[in-house]
This record gives sequence, C-alpha cells and structure tokens, in this order.
Amino acid sequence: MKTKILFCVIACLMLLGACYEDKGHYDYDTPNDVKVDWGSVWNPTAYVGEEFRLQPEKLTWTRPQDSTNFKFWWELTNKLDANGNVIVLGTGRELVFTPTEAVRTLVQLCAQDTTNGIITQLGFAFNVKSPYEKGWMILSDENGQSVLSYIRPEYKKENEEEKRVYVPYLDFFKGRQTLGTGPVKLRTLYNSSSLLLVIQESGAVWLNGNSLDKEVFLKDEFVGSGVTGLKVKDFAQRNYAGLVLDESGKIYTRVTSNGSSTPFYSTEFVNFPSEYEGEVIEIDRLLQVESTQYTAMYDKKKNRILWINTDFYKPGRIMKTEKIELDGFLDLNDMGDARLIYCAGYKEVYPNADMVLLYEKDGKIYFQKWRATYNNREDPLYTTIKDGSVIEFSGAQYITENTLFYQLRIRDYLFFAESGAIYYYDLMTKKTTLFYDNFPAGTRIIDFSSNPQESELGVVVETPSGSKFMTFDITTTGLIERNPPIWETNIPGRVLDLEYKYISETDFANRSRYAD
Repeated sequence: MKTKILFCVIACLMLLGACYEDKGHYDYDTPNDVKVDWGSVWNPTAYVGEEFRLQPEKLTWTRPQDSTNFKFWWELTNKLDANGNVIVLGTGRELVFTPTEAVRTLVQLCAQDTTNGIITQLGFAFNVKSPYEKGWMILSDENGQSVLSYIRPEYKKENEEEKRVYVPYLDFFKGRQTLGTGPVKLRTLYNSSSLLLVIQESGAVWLNGNSLDKEVFLKDEFVGSGVTGLKVKDFAQRNYAGLVLDESGKIYTRVTSNGSSTPFYSTEFVNFPSEYEGEVIEIDRLLQVESTQYTAMYDKKKNRILWINTDFYKPGRIMKTEKIELDGFLDLNDMGDARLIYCAGYKEVYPNADMVLLYEKDGKIYFQKWRATYNNREDPLYTTIKDGSVIEFSGAQYITENTLFYQLRIRDYLFFAESGAIYYYDLMTKKTTLFYDNFPAGTRIIDFSSNPQESELGVVVETPSGSKFMTFDITTTGLIERNPPIWETNIPGRVLDLEYKYISETDFANRSRYAD
C-alpha cells in the first residue's frame, strides 16, 4: 500500500513538472502587447450622412508570430446608447460607418488576445462636419421649379500626395421636398453660422447652413402684416443692419442691437421704405461691397451711389459720399451723363474698402479706383474717398451691356466675361488679358465667383447641350498658363446663379487663410 502511494506521488510530481515546462514554452503569462501606427490617416474629417472609413496604417506585436490570435472591434467612447451600454460601431481592423451628427467623435479600436482575454484599447479622435459647410452653391430653373445644387471641394491624400476632389450634390431637394418656384438668385449670410437665402417668385426662403433645410420665409420677418406685394430682388446683411431690395427699388431695413451676435430671426424688418433727404429712395441694385460698416447701392433714377450705414453708430442711416477734387474723377453723388457699368469693393479692412468702378462717358469707358473710408462722427453720416485715380479702361473693346464682372476680394484682378470668353484686368499693370475662350460654340457665361483663397474661379455656363459648372486655376501660374478647367459637371435645369458658401462670418473674414 505504501508503495502504491509513493508511486502516485512521484507520478503527480512528474506531471506537474511537465505542465510547468509546457507553460514556459508558450509563455501565456506574458501579454502580447499591440501598438498602433495611424500613419497618414491622422486627423481626418468625416461628414454627416457620408460613409467614413478608418484603418490603422500598421499594427505591431511583441510576439508577431501570435498576432493571428487577436480579434478586433470598434467602440464609440464619448457616447452611450439609450440603455447606458457601450456602442459598438463595427468589427475588424477597418472602421466603416456613417455619422449622423456633426460632433467631435472619439472611438477606440479594441484588440483582444483570444488566448488570455487581454484587451488593448487604441484610441482615435476625428471631427464630423456637416457636408454642406462651405462650397459652391448653384441655383437653376427646371420647368419653373427652383433647383439647388451644391459642390464641396476638398483634398484627399493618395499615395502621400494631396489630390483635389469635388463632391457634388446635384438637385439637392429632389425626392425630399419642393424648394419653390420662379428662382431668381442666391445670397449667403455669414452670421454666427451660415445661412442661405433662395430668392424666388414663390417667396424668398432661408435655408439652414448645416442641413440646407428650409427655416423661415423672408416675408414673415417684417413687422405686423409685412409689405403688400413684396417681390424680393436682392438682400444684404452687414453687422448691425440688414436690407431687402424690392423690385420696385424700395429698401426695407432692420437694425440688430448686438450686431452679428444677435440671434438672426429675432429682429424684424420695418414695413416702410427707407428715405433720404425727404424722399423714398429707388435703388436699382446693391453693389459688391462686403464691408461691415456700410453697404453700397446704386440709385439709377438720380444716377448716384448711396451708402447705408451698418455700423453700431446710427445703423440704417443713408449716407452720401464726399466729393473728391480730382480731374476726371466721377462725382459719386451726381454722375451726370456718365453710365455706371460696374462698381465693387475689395481688400475691405476696417474702416476702409478699396473700390473699383467702370463707367462710360462720351463713347469711352473709364476705370476709376479709390479708397472709401467710413466716417461715423459726422451728422449726416458720410463716406470719404481718397487715393483716387481714373484712366481709360484697356479692355473697353470687349465690353457690351451684357458683360459680367467679378472683382476678387483679396487680389488685384477684375474678371469679366463676354460672348463666351473670360478676361481679367490687372489693377497693378492696367492691362487686360484673355483668360479662357475654349468653350463650345453657343456657350453663354451666366455667373462666376471664387473660392476662399482665390486660387480657383467657379463658372456656370449655359451650353447648347445644357448647363455646366466648372472651376479654373487662377493662381499666378494659372493666370499665365490659362489651362482648361480643373473639374466640371453638368447641372440640372437652366442655371441662374452661383455663390460660394462660407461657414460663418469669421470664416469669410479669414478666407485667405484657408486651404480649400
């Protein structure tokens, strides 16, 4: 009996020894650490409603031979589900999901060693944005219906190089809801967040800048019962004052107590038109001036340029212009027999805006340049002008009554288009140069605008085969080489207007600093 017991003890000791040696061979007590290299995917941007993919560039283990023992899944770390549980976004090494809200998103790749259950959590953060924050907005008419299209430009890294790409949302409202009828033009507002105004015969309507959902009809922003028979022709909002231009030429204003920080729909427009010197003014068009102190307007009836104060000091007041004593310089308060062709501001820096103006007189076309300086201490208020100059315009032979113009905001180039050709006038050299004319026969240029840093010119055209949107390189190199379009796409309907939409007022003010 003793012999049997002794034999069993020895056998057990031998078995334990064998197990110990086997354990040392597989070394399961030592974790197989996993590390991640996110590589070029670091700090990406995802968009609401668009599929997003994320995958580490490289995973490494302390024991690579045992890496096949791992399984992977992705967890959302800054939000729980309705029951307080962790949200699992997917399995595998690659994350594939579609964000539903624009927030800073935190996720982690969970790597579990199935031999011992140890989980390594590899965290990652990225921004989710609205896909409509900034880009090209295009308004067109399809059988009388308002059609809105949106083109988002962005850069994507491919093979260590950034590639320019464009994401189109053509006929955005198709299959969703009716935008309206009788489209006219677009206007963007850079307030605390961006808004888009669709001016149309069925009623001008505001769209949310992030979702493009309809929010408020402009006619409902007036005091009382509003204005009978209001037909919106144009709109502008600057700092402490906004204005609506009716097709009759009347101007209706509203004043905000805290400037652009005032909640947008909280202040109403007055229901009576603006007056100047005891008369209701009749404005033909609003001029291309983005100053926060004033908006420029052309009074065709009296052939003059007026200014409406949008600064905190007496906002909504109409201003005249101080006359400059310079030979040949057009008196902006009374332009006499001169015909205004185009006027716009650029390089607007408080309280100044450099101004350009084209006018025709005695069969000649002149180019006038000056600096408008806002003076808020005078009563009545007025705008002073200085550093004026006037010369004959070198591109006069290309101009007709149908010519389109666009002055860049931060660069010294005036673009204009006529008869299927685009030209630019260099404000420094005073020379006019053909930029591009290789359009299909019968092409009519409808509108153009630039991207934030003015490296691209967006153009909408009507061709015999339909409407198109295209972009051109207008960097210094692009102006010299005059290359074909960078990118183009067909646009549904008959195109009417083009606007570049910014994220906010700050985004617009800092437009030259942005890469896209």
